[in-house]
Amino acid sequence: MIDDTGESWVVIRLSATALWLPERDADELHSSVDLAGLRVVEPTETEWEPGALVPGNSWNGIRTRDDISPSSDATFRTDRDVALVKLPGPGSLERRLSCLGVVDEYLGEFDDVPGMTTQTIRGQGGRRMGLHLDNWDRKTAGERRSSRNRASLNFGDEPRRFLFVDHDVVTGHGPADVPSTETARRLVRDAKNPPVVVRVKVPKGWAYIAPTETLLHDAWSIGQRHGSHHASALGWFSPTHGVAKAEMMGIDADLSVVVEPATT
Repeated sequence: MIDDTGESWVVIRLSATALWLPERDADELHSSVDLAGLRVVEPTETEWEPGALVPGNSWNGIRTRDDISPSSDATFRTDRDVALVKLPGPGSLERRLSCLGVVDEYLGEFDDVPGMTTQTIRGQGGRRMGLHLDNWDRKTAGERRSSRNRASLNFGDEPRRFLFVDHDVVTGHGPADVPSTETARRLVRDAKNPPVVVRVKVPKGWAYIAPTETLLHDAWSIGQRHGSHHASALGWFSPTHGVAKAEMMGIDADLSVVVEPATT
């Protein structure tokens, strides 16, 4: 379970995605992964735009099954998988992110507002979007999986928490359609098996890698005192170089979650 960087991995298989954790830190990181259901914001929650999806109010620690498969070849999928990686320092923030792959576009440094369920605001002076889909590349559903993924480094003093919805929001569109936050919300609301939101702790000096063009996502800052600081880039990022050996874990799916409609 050693890739050619010398790192070994634990891969937690979810319904539509997989979460890669360095094996040497897997126990600590595993305890910092939570699951919740989804809800649609209430009409009275005017800080969010109408129809926004946000995490439900009850979080549960992730429960992996005991049937861990033997180490096997695994390849990180940039269109599907999420990873946590500790980055070396010092150095410029962009240079540190380049340790993960090719930086195609450095987006800059950002501050999270403390005490928020989600962060992202639509446009200047707009409302919070809730869990949303990025559209930097604006690729159609037929080409969507070749989009760039994102790497984001937490360089602040407080841990960040990255949110993503474990659901494929590309399949279900016509091949010529450009998926959007609105169409992805509909797919989630109409899903036969209600998806879960995954909340992952990103410690100081760590980065997440995620396919934010194919996953509904955002950031959580409840409990932060000052807000966290992070640097992000788009490109082609992976925690490994090519094929890696990894232990694969499934999760206990016996978690009852629902998409809660807004009351009117």
